[in-house]
Amino acid sequence: MNNQVKLSFNSALDISKEKLWERIHTFSKLDFELSPVLKMTFPADYKEIPFEECPTNRFIFSSVVLLFRFIPIDFYKVRLVKVILNKGFIEESESLFTSLWMHTRTIEGRGNKCEIRDQLEVTARSIFYVPFIWLLIKIVFKNRHRRLKILI
Repeated sequence: MNNQVKLSFNSALDISKEKLWERIHTFSKLDFELSPVLKMTFPADYKEIPFEECPTNRFIFSSVVLLFRFIPIDFYKVRLVKVILNKGFIEESESLFTSLWMHTRTIEGRGNKCEIRDQLEVTARSIFYVPFIWLLIKIVFKNRHRRLKILI
């Protein structure tokens, strides 16, 4: 057993990739996806800035991760590596529990529908964190994909 966690989540949605992107491309909309399982704090000036306008390849802010929106469980440093309008992003962040949190989100158009895929490759700081991280990712991303369906 190693300290790596790799998981992938896919959803087919009845919305064009452009319309979906409009509904998910800010941190306030990320907060909607994470709710009610998690909340991430972020500076107010980042609330409505589209991801594609955020600086890339550097840490842009730090965030407290709150379980059930009020119990602090992690401290997270956010870094977007690449953002492609209407197509997705690559995030490589870190936290108290992870030395690398790589989240690749891709959106592929299928006419007036789309498929969204979240791929996660996470390196835990300790092998003992792996079960907790694996479980949290499963719960959070199943919830996120369920919440995405509410957006359409």
